[in-house]
Amino acid sequence: MDFAQYKLLNYCLCNVLKRGVLDLELDINVKEDYILPFEVFTCKTLVKLKLGCGFVIDILPKNALLPALKTLILDLVRFDSSDGCAFTRLLSASPVLEELVINRLNWEHWKGSRFVSSPTLKRVTIRRKEWEPEAWTEFESVSFDTPSLAYLEYKDVIPYGYPTVNLNSIVEARLTLPREVEYDWVNRSADPSNLIKGLKNVETLSIKGLDTMRLVFYNFREAVPVFENLFHLSVISEPDFCWDPLQILLEKSPNLKTLTIEVPCTITFMINWTWKLFANVCWGIRSCCPALLRSLR
Repeated sequence: MDFAQYKLLNYCLCNVLKRGVLDLELDINVKEDYILPFEVFTCKTLVKLKLGCGFVIDILPKNALLPALKTLILDLVRFDSSDGCAFTRLLSASPVLEELVINRLNWEHWKGSRFVSSPTLKRVTIRRKEWEPEAWTEFESVSFDTPSLAYLEYKDVIPYGYPTVNLNSIVEARLTLPREVEYDWVNRSADPSNLIKGLKNVETLSIKGLDTMRLVFYNFREAVPVFENLFHLSVISEPDFCWDPLQILLEKSPNLKTLTIEVPCTITFMINWTWKLFANVCWGIRSCCPALLRSLR
């Protein structure tokens, strides 16, 4: 698209926004020099906004305000503001926001804040696109200040740390924290401790991937809190499932009622593996969990 086409596109967008649109989805093949009209960020009627893919947001108007916005979906969107606050300002300009979805995310391409902060958010879904090791120095920390958040789905590479984690209302969390091929855990100072501690009130926890179990809940086992409210634990792992991280979680979950373990494998391996795991789980339940596990699948 050229400049004339951008101008026509923005004219049409502004016309739609003036008509009191409630649900707006923008998925346009644009270049990085395209700038969304400021009216997108000052619309008083928008309830749901989806931006993707490839938009670059470098500036928000001073009067940015989306007073009715409840759902915000960002698909391969990058924030590139010189002051580093465009993402934070977008969230603060949405005073009733309840759901945030970020798909195909690359934090390291964002300039400035990687701070998810909102007093009203109830659901957050973050799914990383891919890992680019040469950009590591630009990916130092991620924070969550979301006191009303009840649901978190989080797939990401672990940064240097999580300086702020406020998940006091968390009910359900789904974690996938994979180990990338080029990711050097020996020389990097990646630390998920605050994130683990912030999940202490969770009731339903789903952990996907052997790396998540080993690198997070085993390597940083000192940070694992007592999950007093954890009733349902689900683990999706590989055939070479490691018992040690699960044992740690069982020891820290005194009121656990349901344990679900999913391991994709061949039938022959499954038979041998199931009996071994069953013995380990039964031992762990007997020694670690005073509360009866009512369901074991």
